[in-house]
Amino acid sequence: MRVSPIEVKSSKRYSARSLEKFKDKFASRVGTRYVLHPKPLSAEGDLVRLPLYMSMVL
Repeated sequence: MRVSPIEVKSSKRYSARSLEKFKDKFASRVGTRYVLHPKPLSAEGDLVRLPLYMSMVL
């Protein structure tokens, strides 16, 4: 079973460090990683940054 972790960020400056650690530890089980935040939609590899208003699509 694949797991897609979600992290919520509220500040303007943030990192996805905890998602990286989670992926390193459980690499075979981790699918797409999501960060919910106030900025526009962006994606880098398996990390997707979604604005909060788009969280309903998860």
